[in-house]
Amino acid sequence: MNNAKIISVNPGIKTLGELNINEINLSRLSRTISNPGQSSSHVKDILNFVFGLNSKVNTQFSNKMLSIRILGGLLMTGLGMSAYLGSSLTAMPQMLALTTGIFGISLLSGCLTRVVSLLTAAVGAFFIYQSIGAGVLDMSALLVAITAVFSVILGPGHYSVDMFLRRSLHRIYRHANRYDPERNASKLNFEYNAFASVDDRLR
Repeated sequence: MNNAKIISVNPGIKTLGELNINEINLSRLSRTISNPGQSSSHVKDILNFVFGLNSKVNTQFSNKMLSIRILGGLLMTGLGMSAYLGSSLTAMPQMLALTTGIFGISLLSGCLTRVVSLLTAAVGAFFIYQSIGAGVLDMSALLVAITAVFSVILGPGHYSVDMFLRRSLHRIYRHANRYDPERNASKLNFEYNAFASVDDRLR
């Protein structure tokens, strides 16, 4: 019973220092048991931020967001690809046209929408800055940048590849970090089986 790694309910057998070790270990375990889902919620918040998913917005406007995303995706894909192939009535720089086409495809599929939208908004802002310096505002770049900003704010919505990726990654994280009392007790460096003898003495 003098082993400091074994929990004891008899203060007369242990020194104050050994009892303090037990108290610290039990405090760590109690925090682990009382908040098993706290780290999971943090991971969910991070995934929501990366993929641009907002539960309240998605639930209330999921169908409308799907319609807006499809229409915007078709518009951006058609505008970008036609300009890139040289058949568009609106002249666009090749880099902006290619970026717009990729942005449109990302909108249609809802795949990495927030990340691609941020990059598209940055490219659009660059060409807007250049056009202002030349004295003529590039309306096509302005249209692309505004659409990308709205996409960053609203996100892809429920019916998207991003939603599937977010759920899959969160499920994998929860499965890999599911609560295991014996494993967590071994990490705290004391014998979990000591609980059985303690429970018997308290009955």
